[in-house]
Amino acid sequence: MVVPDTDPAVLSDQALSLLPPELATQLLLNRYVWAGTSAVFIWDILSNLKGDYMLLFKLKHRLGWPVAAYFLSRITSAAAVLGSVVFLTYPVGDCRAFQLGIALLFPIVIPLTSLLFFFRVRAVYCCAQTVTIVFGLMWLAVLGTSLIIPIATRGVNIGPTPYCSLGNLAPYAETVGLNPGLFDTAVFLAISYRLVGNTHVEYRSWRQKARAFFTGAYLPSFSKSLFIDGQLYYMITVVTNIAAFILLCFPVLGPAYRSFLIVPNVMLTNMMACRVYRHTRLDLAQQSFLFPTTHRGDLAENIEVELGAQTHSLHFACPKHQTEITTDCEAGETEDTLEDNGEC
Repeated sequence: MVVPDTDPAVLSDQALSLLPPELATQLLLNRYVWAGTSAVFIWDILSNLKGDYMLLFKLKHRLGWPVAAYFLSRITSAAAVLGSVVFLTYPVGDCRAFQLGIALLFPIVIPLTSLLFFFRVRAVYCCAQTVTIVFGLMWLAVLGTSLIIPIATRGVNIGPTPYCSLGNLAPYAETVGLNPGLFDTAVFLAISYRLVGNTHVEYRSWRQKARAFFTGAYLPSFSKSLFIDGQLYYMITVVTNIAAFILLCFPVLGPAYRSFLIVPNVMLTNMMACRVYRHTRLDLAQQSFLFPTTHRGDLAENIEVELGAQTHSLHFACPKHQTEITTDCEAGETEDTLEDNGEC
């Protein structure tokens, strides 16, 4: 039975006093971290409202699945993050039902965010059938494991108070963090391999090639800009996914510490994936406006800019659409025809 609602601050202190000191400390730490996570996410949304408006209303490209996935992932991620904070900090009363409602958002949030990764790797490989099938199956695995979140977690009341905490996670809860982590890592490695393998740069040692693979070092300026605009942000998601998965793998830590990075990881992964997609679309649209050239189908635009004195090339040839990125600095031209439209 839940006690009548009085002063929330008093009830919150009473709730924490009912827990063992160690568990109370864990729960309080979770509250602070998740509240900080929501603040960062709100700041990110507000600071990118102009870009979102341009993406939705100002670009000449028709709306498609990538744009829909982008906005739906943003909306559902915000709802999941803010709902999780409310769950831990507000006297909601029926903790089990409230937590179930939040948990039902995660099978939407995680696959939609991963879908943005899928669109990018598919575009980089020019919609190659093998890449589409392999990463499509991996995305379906992410979707499948995300569906178990509502039954792997449950909310419980702290004693007779209306405040909530997560109950013990199901033994298979760590699988929820495994597949998204593997998928994001595979996308990062596949795109890095494509960028490094398609640049005409001679590496003197395997260490130089490894640095180029993971940091973009030694790459030509144009290729390095592509790496920085995407891969470094994807690398952040890989690290946070691994950290969140490691915590889930230790039941001895208790549900508070095991779930410690779940909400920050969802927030950060969505921020990074959406940032890369938004930046790619808006940057290409801006360059297309400043340097208009011939349009080659739905996937690509040709953009001419001056880069400098050296000659390098990064070439992605698509048999069907002749989609390519080619830099010729001696001629002073760059054709940039890579865009995450999700269509081929």
